[in-house]
Amino acid sequence: MDREFIMQMRPWIGKEEQDAINQYMQTDGFLTEFKLTEEFELAIRNYTSANYCMVVNNGTISLTLAALALDIKPGDEVIVPNFTMVATPNSVKMIGAKPVFVDVEEETLCLDINKVKDAITSKTKAIMFVAANGRYPKENINKLIQIAKDNGIKIIEDSAQALGSFYPDGTHIGLKGDIGSFSFSMPKIITTGQGGALFTNHEDLAEKIMLLKNFGRASSGNDTHKVVGFNSKFTEMQAAIGIEQIKKLEHRIILKKEMWTRYKENLMGVEGISLFNHDLQNTTPWFIDSMCEDKKGLQIFLKENKIGSRDMYPPLNNQEAYNEPGNYPVSFNVGKKGLWLPSAAQLSNEVIDFDEYPEGEYADIKKEALLKVHEYKWPYAFPQLVSKFKFVVKDYQPDLICAFSPIEVIIAAFSGIKIKFIHVVQGYGSVIRDRTLKQGIYKLLDKISMYLLDYDVIVPTKSLKNAFLDYLKVDEGKVEVVVSGVDSKNLQPINKFHFNKKINITMLGTIYRQKRQRDAIEVVKEFKTLNPNLDISVSIIGAGTDEIYIKEKIINNGLEDSISLLGRRDDAFELIANSHIFWHLSESEGMPLVIMEAMALGIPTIGYNVRGVNDVIEHGINGYLADFKDMKAIASYTNNLILDIDKYEKFRINARSTINQKYNIEGMLTNYENHFMKKIKK
Repeated sequence: MDREFIMQMRPWIGKEEQDAINQYMQTDGFLTEFKLTEEFELAIRNYTSANYCMVVNNGTISLTLAALALDIKPGDEVIVPNFTMVATPNSVKMIGAKPVFVDVEEETLCLDINKVKDAITSKTKAIMFVAANGRYPKENINKLIQIAKDNGIKIIEDSAQALGSFYPDGTHIGLKGDIGSFSFSMPKIITTGQGGALFTNHEDLAEKIMLLKNFGRASSGNDTHKVVGFNSKFTEMQAAIGIEQIKKLEHRIILKKEMWTRYKENLMGVEGISLFNHDLQNTTPWFIDSMCEDKKGLQIFLKENKIGSRDMYPPLNNQEAYNEPGNYPVSFNVGKKGLWLPSAAQLSNEVIDFDEYPEGEYADIKKEALLKVHEYKWPYAFPQLVSKFKFVVKDYQPDLICAFSPIEVIIAAFSGIKIKFIHVVQGYGSVIRDRTLKQGIYKLLDKISMYLLDYDVIVPTKSLKNAFLDYLKVDEGKVEVVVSGVDSKNLQPINKFHFNKKINITMLGTIYRQKRQRDAIEVVKEFKTLNPNLDISVSIIGAGTDEIYIKEKIINNGLEDSISLLGRRDDAFELIANSHIFWHLSESEGMPLVIMEAMALGIPTIGYNVRGVNDVIEHGINGYLADFKDMKAIASYTNNLILDIDKYEKFRINARSTINQKYNIEGMLTNYENHFMKKIKK
């Protein structure tokens, strides 16, 4: 595949940052921290509501300065989670103190507060709490605060990954403890290349940090030193970048949450890989962190397909730099199975979904990747399934078996039982699978099955027949078309419509990415541009994995009054019958029964010109067909139809007539019966 490598993470620096640097370099200003640094610190204070903020040259030194400001000395102990970047314990180790490792929570990867008490000794001076990937602990953070208070120890919040994340009470992560710390290194949600920040609500600690980061100077511009300090100052160039970056923070927070939701819905139900949960209402994912049963296999495959990933942190106690014994099952398991997936904020939805690539490439990558981590149960149970099939056939002695999936066909074929068989193919998923090695195996098994069983195939459309013939390369006489039908007698249209100031649209179906209910958002926006004087109300009926994503997109676009997610409804047909137009934006169908049901109700349908859909909708006769993903055309067709009452009524009549003439249930049942009897009599 010829495409650009998808990095696991990359910085996002734009023209605004470049212009800010160029503008600053044209001035006769200081390169070290000065007024721009103060402006950047103020922006952080305003966003977090911290009383004080001090930026420094990197996130590791910020933790060291925090420890020094809290009077941690050589020989003191600091409790540190066993799962975190090595910078956290290093910041303690560098001043001669001892990091004491404690395991983390399985769900959040934050410090296991219930295990902290056992780690406290007379030498414990502080706890470093790490907000892993922007999360807060499952156990209430106030419990940790109380433990520290009861034992006279301090809390440093390592919030390097948590800018834009809040506790449920609205406090920004980092402000519950004594001192919080951010990082602005390359992978963070905003970056200055390198850099860190310390923030606190305590004036005395802020004053100490200001001394420690600037050689211990009593004040700028003099050489009077109160304490031994570092040179940890920021630069104006970093500040110039940071000021522009923080302006983009809210937008990136939205993108990061959308990204996590996208990954979640795409991996929904896939065994062998799972994402760590996130409270998206309060926290912002930094990376897409996952647990993978076959991490190495997936990594190899991703690399081969130009997709970057990264091992999550190994347990700190096993690092050569520390090499300490101990039992830390959670951090050990994360080190073994934890994998960061591509997480750059600028990744588009199409890249995450692989929609930007040809269908075959998408299928190759997506499904083959899943194969690496997902063990399909049926192959391993194959002998038991074959045995069960033999028993059922022997017990019931059927004249004919009708199967609805290729797996059932294969099981029957390998049972060795000679019986008449029909395979009813209802959708393209039965014939157009992965385009991978797996597909080749399926093809071989299908051909063997057809030889062993000599079965016939029934499909609902001509286009699906052609696809099946192309798939198996069998004689045309082996594949018959029996169009599906609906009970139009129980689906009666209501009286003639009159358009007022509102047009009602319905959509019905399982809500997931391939059905593309999400496209309705853009269609509504386009429609509002075309006809701003007419209100549009879209009711999406159904449930599924795309609900979270669509709901957030509706809110983000301010369309709560225009688009409603109704969930599963018993009165779906009534809602459709009382609407003006039915939208069906699926990327492909076998035989779209929902379209047929809408047409039986006399509702014109507008959809994409894709297989299955274009078998039922006749463009310009009973509905409209637009090119796939041409949402402007969907909006335009909708607007044109409601502006032409005569055409609208003609479409309504034609829609109902199409069902009665071509897709009635009586004709379907008769055709099925004829094919079944023909097969039995052979």
